[in-house]
Amino acid sequence: MSSIQLFLILLLVVYLEPMQSMLYEPLKNGDTICASETGVVDLISPGAPIPVQGFEVTDESPGNSRFKTEIGLTYALQRLELASDFVLKIFYQKPAEGRGYMGVSLVVESFTAYGIGSYPDAVASTTGDNIYINSDYIQSYDGAVRPEFTGILYHESTHVWQWNGNGMAPSSLINGIADYVRLKAGWPSKYWPKRGSGTRWDDGFAVTAYFLEYCDSIRAGFVADLNDLMKDHYTDAFFVQLLGKTVDELWDDYKSSYLTLAKAVKYELIDNSTSPGNTKFETDIGAGYAIMILQLASEYVMKTLNLGIGKAKPYEKVTLIVESFVNIGIGSYPFAVASTTDNNIRLNSNYIEYYTGDVRAEYNGILYHESTRVWQWNGNGMAPSGLITGIADYVRLKAGWPSQSWPERGSGSGSRWDEGYAVTAYFLEYCDNLREGFVTDLNAMMKDYYSNDFFVQLLRKNVYELWSEYRSAYKGDAAEPGPTASPPAPSF
Repeated sequence: MSSIQLFLILLLVVYLEPMQSMLYEPLKNGDTICASETGVVDLISPGAPIPVQGFEVTDESPGNSRFKTEIGLTYALQRLELASDFVLKIFYQKPAEGRGYMGVSLVVESFTAYGIGSYPDAVASTTGDNIYINSDYIQSYDGAVRPEFTGILYHESTHVWQWNGNGMAPSSLINGIADYVRLKAGWPSKYWPKRGSGTRWDDGFAVTAYFLEYCDSIRAGFVADLNDLMKDHYTDAFFVQLLGKTVDELWDDYKSSYLTLAKAVKYELIDNSTSPGNTKFETDIGAGYAIMILQLASEYVMKTLNLGIGKAKPYEKVTLIVESFVNIGIGSYPFAVASTTDNNIRLNSNYIEYYTGDVRAEYNGILYHESTRVWQWNGNGMAPSGLITGIADYVRLKAGWPSQSWPERGSGSGSRWDEGYAVTAYFLEYCDNLREGFVTDLNAMMKDYYSNDFFVQLLRKNVYELWSEYRSAYKGDAAEPGPTASPPAPSF
């Protein structure tokens, strides 16, 4: 080997060693990590690289901070990139069409130490393409801190890219748009108020975010269009231009829409999962998201089953309790997933902990199923349990959250119509195709009692004939024999 070759090898070793230290050794105060040093773009978004490349995160948090131990620079950098990518997609923007920044910088530091402000009021601030997050807030946060940190990043990244009407837009609207993006990304704070809260459309933050969500439901892409209009100036007339009503009229409509039973119900989360601060429920789902889905699920169930005031159970609150079923002796993973008694839903944290796949999607599906169990009628205990769980899975199916473990739709699987869960859900979907609103009508008839004759009343065929036809539509098999009619309905 020549001396030149040896020199080049030594030079390469010297060059690589610091990079290995940066990637794998604990990072110290003042350390900075950049996207080019981790290759994180390829890891988190294969085949769809984020258009802005210059991302960096600097950790100035003191000592053995929670940022260092529970979040870390690599996760922060990944989320910083994903947040900008998400914001630009929400705004239908390419970087060249927006602010034109070549990168985004995040600094995590003690606001108290730098005289910026104190916890809990000063959470984060953004100037241009520079985001600053208060490590004092992270340190003192009550609960799993990763979901809250992630939500803050989506909010602050919105400030980087959004327009502000050249300073003419209300700061409350600016913050409302930022929280709207945080909401749509799925990282709301557990401290947010309920949908429908607030006294004015421009109360700001979550109140305005929920209002903007309502506006976006009227016109898809409303928030993106509003942001685009705010590039050079701002006026409330933008709402009239886009939606045909003044912002105050829209606010009144929004508030009126929440004068319904489902939206008046209170929603509560009790997190008794094991190892608080270190479970998949806390880190991958988060309290804010959990409560949001709890509310949306009840609203969807009531809409699907047409349950309003006078038609639904008179519950004023729905409580979700997350706990280890093993620890309290209810059952063991993976069979015991969740249970519902009256208006209390219990979710097995062991199931969530060991679930392989998209845990948020599975959580959503479980909540839609169990929320159906809260509100549906059961014929005063006379309806088959297979039908009850089938209706609950039918609602889960229509909401778009089937489980990855379900049999394939259209397979005609199952041996009985009342086998329950997904088997019965698919059969009920077939029945609903024969008569729109069948499941809604069936549930209404089950308020006081249950009879298989309900199928005859609604579809002119007994349930066994319908099951046979359903099976025949997918397979050539005949269904199991059954009686031509149910026992007579009880009289009251």
